[in-house]
Amino acid sequence: MSLQERKTHMAGDAAIYIKSRFAVCTGIQVTTVWMRNNGNPIGTSTFALYIRGTVKDNDRTIRYEPCSPRCSTPPPKKTGVQR
Repeated sequence: MSLQERKTHMAGDAAIYIKSRFAVCTGIQVTTVWMRNNGNPIGTSTFALYIRGTVKDNDRTIRYEPCSPRCSTPPPKKTGVQR
């Protein structure tokens, strides 16, 4: 499931996109309003986060992989010894 496919099916008010029993997606958009000490707003920032859940064949474990709109694939998996 590509990021573009997730964005297309999550547009509007969709809370979840189920492609198949092996691939589902959900997402959230967060907007922060920045304010001065006197309470006057001075700006906003927004980010979106998509979460892909996958299930491999002959397995019942769901693997969740976050991916922001800036990446086309999930972050690489860590390998080797972690120190």
